[in-house]
Amino acid sequence: HLIGHFWLAAHAEPQEKQLMQLMAGYEKKIAGGSVSMLDILHGLNVCYALFFAFAGSLNLVLIHHSRDQKLLGRVSLINAATCGAGIAISLIYFYWIPVVTFALVMACFVLAGIYQIAE
Repeated sequence: HLIGHFWLAAHAEPQEKQLMQLMAGYEKKIAGGSVSMLDILHGLNVCYALFFAFAGSLNLVLIHHSRDQKLLGRVSLINAATCGAGIAISLIYFYWIPVVTFALVMACFVLAGIYQIAE
């Protein structure tokens, strides 16, 4: 996601360039400041990537420092449920690639959760 945000930002089509100019030019006054639609888009893109980096880091720490297999299983099932919510959101707002990636990650977490709880 960050690769697309930082390195694939070239806008080849005239309509896309115009849209980006409109988004940069349309500003809202919020809480005493001014923010453009493009600023909001960029901020949400970076927060999206930050969320996944946080979740991945937290899971790695738990895996390496927890001796409680049932806790790891429960955390895996929470991760799976979160990915399930991501699937629902992706079905509404996105295209097939995010749906497939959320589904694959969810399947891995479900399997990990079942394996950890069964032990």
